[in-house]
Amino acid sequence: MGFDALYVLIEVAAAFFFGTWAFPSLDVRLRFGIEVALMLCFAALLYRLLFGRESRDLFVLVLAGIITGTIFGSLTSLMTRLIDPNEFLTLQDLLFARFNAVNHDLLLVAAALTPLIVAASWPLLTRLDMVVLGREPAISLGVEYQRLLRQVLAVIAVLVSISTALVGPVAFLGLLVSHLAYHPPDPSATDTR
Repeated sequence: MGFDALYVLIEVAAAFFFGTWAFPSLDVRLRFGIEVALMLCFAALLYRLLFGRESRDLFVLVLAGIITGTIFGSLTSLMTRLIDPNEFLTLQDLLFARFNAVNHDLLLVAAALTPLIVAASWPLLTRLDMVVLGREPAISLGVEYQRLLRQVLAVIAVLVSISTALVGPVAFLGLLVSHLAYHPPDPSATDTR
């Protein structure tokens, strides 16, 4: 939903405005916190604009994420063309996902945050089956649809921003997570006894 492009834009903008010499001087945990905070601010702004007053569809959110990702990619492309080629070589390592070179301090921070977020969102699971039915049926079953939708989107945004700041940009990670979360039952697996 644009988090990968936003992460790349944050890294390129930091190199563009402050230079790549600023990367080693910053504490990795502080940089991790700044990246997560910026991605969460983007998600909050996007959710606020799309789900502010009137009810919007989740597909509009996905479309808006793809469009903003394209805009962020264009801004990143512009800045990488204007940046010094030597600094771009230093920056280039940060522009790809690095699953084998994860910082262990950041892994500990992410490993501590993730169970807390999952535990805090655990009570939401009982109402998600009703949300899948749609807005009107969920409301008729007593679910505060908009509030629950905002909470679930916030949980997804936090988890995706933590994972993106930890390993780097992975395209469509938010879509992958939400698609894995919505797993319709297999009709052939029903018991017909």
